[in-house]
Amino acid sequence: MEATGVYHEQAAQTLYDAGVTVSIANPAQVKSLENTLATRTKTDGADSFLIARFGLMCKPWCMGSTCTRS
Repeated sequence: MEATGVYHEQAAQTLYDAGVTVSIANPAQVKSLENTLATRTKTDGADSFLIARFGLMCKPWCMGSTCTRS
């Protein structure tokens, strides 16, 4: 998920407490990927796909038992 001020914190903690691995992405970095890919569509679905793709490509900060570090 993207870090959005303090708004992402409760969702991230709730998911983490439920055993879900959570990654926090810097919105500026996700936006940079969007510009690189020349993405024009701006919908919730397209944004979700972009954030997931960013996570797979860039391995942002992670909290949970399945986190790996290079």
